[in-house]
Amino acid sequence: MERVHFRHRFFSGGWSPVFTWEVLKTDNAVGVLGFDPVLNKVVLIQQFRIGAVDGKESPWLLEIIAVSIKKIMTIVNRLHTVKLF
Repeated sequence: MERVHFRHRFFSGGWSPVFTWEVLKTDNAVGVLGFDPVLNKVVLIQQFRIGAVDGKESPWLLEIIAVSIKKIMTIVNRLHTVKLF
């Protein structure tokens, strides 16, 4: 967890007050849109998002699959070394 202090310039001139954010830095990630060709449907996940708790809708959101680039590359590299036949 890292604390970040941020302010920005207004379009009308001048500066905003300083905002403080706590950021959890992780590996870079990609979104994957899964597809089931047998059912002809996309695959989504349902995930709880704390930022959506105060909204009018449920904080359980349907999303595409997200995966760490480092993890997916490890899986891909392992698949290349597996003998399927």
